Amino acid sequence: MSADGPLQARGASRMLFFRYGGAVVATGLVIVAGQLVVQHQLRVQRNDAQTLNLAGRQRTFSQKIAKFALAIASERERTANIGALHQALHGFTDDYRQLLSGRALSPTVQRMLQQIYHSQQAIVRAAERLLATPPPTADQVQLATAQILREERAFLGQMEVIVARLEREAAGRVQLLIATELACGTLLLALLVLTGLYIVRPALAKARRGIAQLEASRRQLAKAARIDEMTGLWNREHFEAHFAAEYRRAARERQPLSLLFVDLDHFRAINDNYGWPQGDDFLKQTAKIVARQARRPADVAARIGGEEFVLLLPQTDARGACFVAEQLRREISEIAPQQRLSASVGVASRVPGIDQSPLDLLEEADAVLYRAKRYGSNRVESSQLFYLRPPSSANAPQGIGEPQGDRANP
Repeated sequence: MSADGPLQARGASRMLFFRYGGAVVATGLVIVAGQLVVQHQLRVQRNDAQTLNLAGRQRTFSQKIAKFALAIASERERTANIGALHQALHGFTDDYRQLLSGRALSPTVQRMLQQIYHSQQAIVRAAERLLATPPPTADQVQLATAQILREERAFLGQMEVIVARLEREAAGRVQLLIATELACGTLLLALLVLTGLYIVRPALAKARRGIAQLEASRRQLAKAARIDEMTGLWNREHFEAHFAAEYRRAARERQPLSLLFVDLDHFRAINDNYGWPQGDDFLKQTAKIVARQARRPADVAARIGGEEFVLLLPQTDARGACFVAEQLRREISEIAPQQRLSASVGVASRVPGIDQSPLDLLEEADAVLYRAKRYGSNRVESSQLFYLRPPSSANAPQGIGEPQGDRANP
């Protein structure tokens, strides 16, 4: 062995040490970079949520301004409506300034916000004329109100486009977050293979923590989405937002609005007897049946609870809603007749009044659903009409489609 042998071995050891050290440094850099990217994306997501909230408030305030302007024009509770209009106007202008000052906005969204400046300012100026001292004349009130309504429609249409753009950008950032996770995972795997057991354990522990954080952020984003993960139907958040909008539209247009609450009977016992996987399958099949009845663009089928579903049917009266409800009840009872799977359906229908609350219709549908449960389940009950399953409930009233109590047949 030559005298250079120890020197070569020492050099190889030193080279191996540097390689391991470099691997450790590289692993640490990858992990730190991944954490920084994740934290940045989470901050961006929070900013996105705040921006979407401000955009939604802009739409709400513009609708309130139009509502109070109409009330002032009709001279109903003028003092109270002037105060409410002043508050809505203040929120409208303040939120718009916050939107414009958002640091996380893309140049496209900033340009779109600048483009709606004319409509926003037109609404503000018209509202300020209604609040002017001395009070405007009746003709001036009518002109200002007409301008508010005209500009409010244009403003809402433009805000819808902006909100859609913000949602697309947020979805793109989610994809970037997922791509970052995949890239970090790939680099870590390569480094772990090259560095061996002495580097694997600490690096893997850090990677697991990073992946756990990424998974947690993904679950938070999925939870904020408006689709029910199991059934694919809309979830409660989407239903409530759509229901409020349809209720206001029905009130404005004096059109009937029907709400169907669908609840699977004795579902907990079915889960206990046949297992949760079978119960989940029943829920999915029920969701498909409910979704098939949402045939028009404005119809909404949603899952709002464990075994609770809702079907919103605009421009549908009580008779039509009861017909749909009976179809739902019959088709659900055919899913698993051996397991005695069935559903009770509560139907509430009305032509909403402007001074009525959407909560009234929800409570009405819930009450008739409870009545269907009380009368033996597997049946349809309506606040205006009532339907019976083939008689098996001794406590239920008799007849089909007859007036019940003091509720008239529409």
